[in-house]
Amino acid sequence: MRIFLELFTFIGMFSFTLFWSSNVLIPLFYSLPRTILGVVTKKIKIQAILVCLIAPVVWMIIPIVFGFVLGSFLPKVLDYLLNKSTVFVMAQWVAIFSLTLNVIFNPSTRRNIKNEYINFIVPFRR
Repeated sequence: MRIFLELFTFIGMFSFTLFWSSNVLIPLFYSLPRTILGVVTKKIKIQAILVCLIAPVVWMIIPIVFGFVLGSFLPKVLDYLLNKSTVFVMAQWVAIFSLTLNVIFNPSTRRNIKNEYINFIVPFRR
């Protein structure tokens, strides 16, 4: 029974971390620097910086709220996940590592990120 619990923990945490890191890390490390550069060179309006930060801020609030809720209602589960479960931490690192490798070594992923950024920034061009 424990192996199914650990497998479920790995799959759930891997999936959540993959979505979380793609919605926080990619905008912070790709979109935000390009937007700041565009604002400095006066090609993009300054409002684009705030809009670039909406998704990362929302996705940073979600785990914090989840942690508070879990700590309030199920403190033993939260203690187990944070202090005793190596699968919980391993799933996070595997997800971040796989996303990073995908962005670095897959040209179609980089092309998609660039196209999404260009489509996103069109309303803010000067």
